[in-house]
Amino acid sequence: MTKQYIIKDLQTGDFSHYTELDDIFEDLTRDYLSNNWTEEEAERLKKEFKEYTEAEKIDFVQDEYDYKLIEFPTPQQVREWESFKRRVWVENKEPDRVFIVQALHVRDRGRGHTWGIKGVFYDRKKANDEAIKVRDEYIKEWYISKNKDSYEIYEHETGLYTGSVEGEDSSFSISVTAEYCK
Repeated sequence: MTKQYIIKDLQTGDFSHYTELDDIFEDLTRDYLSNNWTEEEAERLKKEFKEYTEAEKIDFVQDEYDYKLIEFPTPQQVREWESFKRRVWVENKEPDRVFIVQALHVRDRGRGHTWGIKGVFYDRKKANDEAIKVRDEYIKEWYISKNKDSYEIYEHETGLYTGSVEGEDSSFSISVTAEYCK
């Protein structure tokens, strides 16, 4: 399976029917080459496009044509895409991609800390769910069980869970990262 994106046209606000980088890149390079180039310029550009790395392809699609490639869409972005396309978003499983749940606990006002991996998953949703479960366990162990109600939860709206819990003398950071391995 290849990497999948929700692709949004920033000029119109519409979603592309493409969900893979190579497909939209091929279509946009064809469009780009249809401009008034000399034969020599067009051949040079074709050769350049064939040698583009994944990062260069992303830059071309996003910078030259004003599309946004969203590798890890939030639930809200998925709902918007599904509503617009009238299809169900099914995320590709990539055999060489894993999602790692990590936690960092800083306690005693910075005098001690613990860092650890709390799980490795092939499924992004399961990794995000595990990160929230780990967060809730930390809250229960370090705040609720000690009758401390002075803590705040900070979460960031991304497709991979990122959040923190901060209290008077300790804090937790919990995040999910995507890693590619062979």
